[in-house]
Amino acid sequence: MRGTSKRAITSTALLLVAILLIAAFLSACVSAESPPVDNGTPPSSGGDSAGGDNAGDVPEPYYSRVTENGREYVYFGHAADEAAGADLNNALVNLKASGTLTADSEGFYVYDDKKYVCLTASEAAAGRKLGDGAVIESGKEYFFEYAPVKWRVLSVTEDVALLLSEKVLGAAVYNPAGSFDSTSGQLSNGEKANDIEYSFIKTYLNGELKEALFTEYESSYLAGAITLLTSGQIDQYDLSEEDGYMMTVSPTEYLVASGVDVSKTSGGEQYYSSWWLASEGRSATSAALVNAWGQYGDLYEDTVSATHGARPVIALRL
Repeated sequence: MRGTSKRAITSTALLLVAILLIAAFLSACVSAESPPVDNGTPPSSGGDSAGGDNAGDVPEPYYSRVTENGREYVYFGHAADEAAGADLNNALVNLKASGTLTADSEGFYVYDDKKYVCLTASEAAAGRKLGDGAVIESGKEYFFEYAPVKWRVLSVTEDVALLLSEKVLGAAVYNPAGSFDSTSGQLSNGEKANDIEYSFIKTYLNGELKEALFTEYESSYLAGAITLLTSGQIDQYDLSEEDGYMMTVSPTEYLVASGVDVSKTSGGEQYYSSWWLASEGRSATSAALVNAWGQYGDLYEDTVSATHGARPVIALRL
């Protein structure tokens, strides 16, 4: 009986040791380093998701890539563009006046899950029409939806897409008057005033306009500086195809109401803007452009101190 009792005790002890070892093993597994949480850094490729600021956030796509009428486009970034319809605009103006609708920390007005930018129409915009036919009144407030920006895909090389905005998204001088010699066209640093690398418009594109279009996170996907199209690229990418397709370009409605210089085609209601190119003009103080009717070439340029539309070109990591 004693032998049997000793064997039973020994077996029980061995079983307890085994249980303790298994428990220790499982505890070690649980304590092992967990996979890193999303820290907001961009994914290595693809446009399916974007990192959130907090672990557990459901990220939103940072861009979408689509094909329309046989052409490829990307929606990336946001800009104040189309005006709210007349009824909605009046409602938003009244809500703002009553204090019911207020701007957030970034200056946006959020209504019905959409972001809007409020602008007081300039005197230069008075009499122009918005998309719904409403006539712009100087000094009146208008709300414009902050919507995704549409870009034409020019080329894709090693998962980097070269994109051209579908609309004129801003306006600026190439270089301001007084910053260059009116005869030689030289800047104070000795560089040429019509060289985009030393231009005010490059600073504008990569400063004020960039901050307006892209979040800091979105900007991390840009490969290089924002620039403009060159004269040579118009022919290289066949942008003058189909009777001026991609050449006669409208500004955003927000810019129309802000008073940016616009023109209309004969008999039309659509507004168009001239836009700068990243190419020098024939004189030392001029730069090339595409006029509001989509014309470009040796005859189409203006003094660098003139204001024309900005139609950005970006390189986007896909």
